[in-house]
Amino acid sequence: MNTTEQKIIESFNIALPNPEIVELRLAYWRGHVPKFIQDTDPALLTAKYQRLLANWNPSTGAGLVGPTGCGKTRSMGLLMVKHLLSQPLTGEGIRYLAQNPNADAHSVRWAQERIVGDERHRLDGRPTAIFISHSDFASQASTTARSGDFEEWISDFEDCEFLGLDDIGKATRGDRATGALFRVVDHRYANGMKIAFTTQFKSEDLAKLIGGDYGPALVRRLKEMTQTPKE
Repeated sequence: MNTTEQKIIESFNIALPNPEIVELRLAYWRGHVPKFIQDTDPALLTAKYQRLLANWNPSTGAGLVGPTGCGKTRSMGLLMVKHLLSQPLTGEGIRYLAQNPNADAHSVRWAQERIVGDERHRLDGRPTAIFISHSDFASQASTTARSGDFEEWISDFEDCEFLGLDDIGKATRGDRATGALFRVVDHRYANGMKIAFTTQFKSEDLAKLIGGDYGPALVRRLKEMTQTPKE
């Protein structure tokens, strides 16, 4: 963990798992967000986004709306790592310790090693948290449709624990990409799964940009799924 990451974590106001788990989750985050987000000093964000980082409950969604350059993309990237660090540990090691509070030292060491192994396996599997721009999402939707990999591709966005969509409204409009975006948002909406997004557009403008019947329905779902930080 570097100095910037220490500052980021200190801004969250959360209890951390053990250092090995923290490092595994930080490594996952580093591999899934742009470098400029990793280098963000939370003290340089606006007061609105500093409050968001401190008070955001990882069980809820977040909608970050504002002009270009206000820090919303950086802030959403930091919400992603807060989500990762806040997730409870699962697996055989955790179950063993819960069921055997008086286990001997050898068994405790085994359980602790198993906890780390379970976490590594979880993070190496299907995406746990995804950060993607709307433009890249639209491009990948078109590419996977042509290659025949669309269903496998889109299922990651539907089922991951945390989905961060950056700059909604910036992608070139197309039926395939727009339909894919609506499908993902609708799936997560119907199943009570959180989502975070950024956009520079007000609701009515975003609905027009997305277009057709999808626009108003998608914006309505995003508003219901997320909390928008106040000034």
